[in-house]
Amino acid sequence: MVKAELLSGILNLLKKALIMDAIAIPFMLVYWWFKTSHTVSDLSNCLTIGGVILIIISFLFYKGSRLGSGDFIYQYSRSVSSMGTAERHKQDWEHNVKSYFHTVLFFLAGAISLILGIVAYDVGS
Repeated sequence: MVKAELLSGILNLLKKALIMDAIAIPFMLVYWWFKTSHTVSDLSNCLTIGGVILIIISFLFYKGSRLGSGDFIYQYSRSVSSMGTAERHKQDWEHNVKSYFHTVLFFLAGAISLILGIVAYDVGS
């Protein structure tokens, strides 16, 4: 039961990463078409650079979530609120899971673009 749910979650994450790539890759192709000479090497470079940009965005998501939740003023205001400890921990846990989800999602989308860039270079050579 747990394995099926885990596999379903991984496939769902991979599907969302592919959808994100389906949105990002046309921008990379438009840049390749209008700004570079139309070679496979340039296409590979555009896909690779786009993948690196998505991976950098994933690390920015991670850093932003760590900076936001580690801020002293944020932590103090949460500790003196009327919310109970269990409720606060549950909300923190949900926030962390969502931020890690976005980090992994952008990282996977960037890795897929990088792999496509490598494949394009190998096929074109």
